[in-house]
Amino acid sequence: QYKMINSYSRIALLNPENITVSGSLTYVADWGIQYYLVILSNHPVYALVNGTNTTLITGWYNRFDKIIIENISYYVNNTVRYSIYNVTLLSFRVTSPLTVSVNYKPEYLVNINGKSFWAFNGSRITLYVETPFYYTVKWIGTYNVPNNYTIIVHSPITERAVYTINFINIISIGSLLLALISILTNIRIFKK
Repeated sequence: QYKMINSYSRIALLNPENITVSGSLTYVADWGIQYYLVILSNHPVYALVNGTNTTLITGWYNRFDKIIIENISYYVNNTVRYSIYNVTLLSFRVTSPLTVSVNYKPEYLVNINGKSFWAFNGSRITLYVETPFYYTVKWIGTYNVPNNYTIIVHSPITERAVYTINFINIISIGSLLLALISILTNIRIFKK
């Protein structure tokens, strides 16, 4: 039982009762304003509505209902899940008709040098480790790329840094040192 105020607001009976009258009876009707909420999402949205866990769906909600959208991920497997990427409102009180948009996006498990974390599809990750001049780093795994390379996440990723000796740098530095020693020795000889 309700009386429409407009398409998205109404006054509704909040305590409807089936009453059979067989004598005197007192019934106090509790009327309240309700607003229509439109919930847009590509996955079910779970929320606490006045502290009660529920699936948040498009429909009528009482004025001043407290709604907290829960950040729940949907696991496809142990390396892929869907998580909330953006949401128009995470926590709010119903005070007017409203459209709430909750967008879920795939996240992939990324493992870099044994450390795992979740990254949204399309995220950029730069594979980089600081190394001394006598080492070269190459990343081995999903992509097999050089150090300081940026990858874009489109699937689960595993990469580990592999260090190899950089003989070119060692020989170059060694040659420079030998040339410097030779120059300094020659300068000493000429000063005598």
